[in-house]
Amino acid sequence: MVMAKLIVIVCCLASFAVAREPINVWLDVDTSAGLIKPRVKDVDDGLALVQAFHSPEINIRGVSVCFGNAPLAEALPIAREITRRFGPSGLGVFSGAAAAADLGVENDATRALAKELEQRQLTILALGPVTNVATVLKNRTDLRGKVRQIVVCAARRPGFGFYVPDRPEAVLPDANFEKDAPAMQLLLDSGVQIVFAGYESSCDTWLSREDLESIAGKSESGKWVRDVSQDWIARWESMRGPRGFNPFDTLCVGYITHPGLLQTIEVSAHITTGPDDRAGTGLAATRPTKPYLIAEPHQGNAVKHIYCTSAKPEFRQTLLARLVGPPAKE
Repeated sequence: MVMAKLIVIVCCLASFAVAREPINVWLDVDTSAGLIKPRVKDVDDGLALVQAFHSPEINIRGVSVCFGNAPLAEALPIAREITRRFGPSGLGVFSGAAAAADLGVENDATRALAKELEQRQLTILALGPVTNVATVLKNRTDLRGKVRQIVVCAARRPGFGFYVPDRPEAVLPDANFEKDAPAMQLLLDSGVQIVFAGYESSCDTWLSREDLESIAGKSESGKWVRDVSQDWIARWESMRGPRGFNPFDTLCVGYITHPGLLQTIEVSAHITTGPDDRAGTGLAATRPTKPYLIAEPHQGNAVKHIYCTSAKPEFRQTLLARLVGPPAKE
């Protein structure tokens, strides 16, 4: 038992070790933090923000907010509150696109991101629809070379089903992509390398009620994560049982902070149209086809993108440590 505890402590401390210069990062999010209007919403963007704020491997240069999990008017104050409570002092949080129709329309977020790119190279984590990022690349083609990578929670390999594990009838959307497919096409056409850390890479990473309780007493951020996740984990338990939920967007942050914990392959990517795999339910009932973002083994002269296939078991413990924050100084 003592040895097991020592191993956990060593893993947690190692998760905060930095062996290189921090990477300059811009975060583009669609935060909902469990908001219930009219149903419980995703918490993973909020968790990803807390994780990023506690990651010394990255230097966060700004946060922009986009529609997606929640309307922009609701997502923006949530992102600002999370940043105020857990982020670095003075970090800007900027209002962005309110709908896919805003692609190409300048806003506070696109202007702030462009200004930052004028000064330095950035890795952009686009954790919702990519409308804000695509607008910058569309309107400021001179800045494309300043984008090191764009990490997105989207895409699938041919034949991979977006459904709740062990429940193939419970089909999920590739939501971030489907809410603005034209913006993703613009990213694909830009020549910038994209890292796809989507649903497949998060399928085997679960946060349980026990995990949430284990971090709640360790820090203010741990308690916040536990509290905002209650309705979300209950919704997943109704579909999958007591296993918990997949912390989707945190895999995108993890790719930057701990690339060795994610299995990856090199791919080419394209958008195609096919029968809606959710036909007969909700929006799918009104549209017989939908777009699919497909990643296949890299070939030819196409841009070489990266696709994350899975996370190693160690990622979960590292994530929990980051949600708590760095060890308190003596």
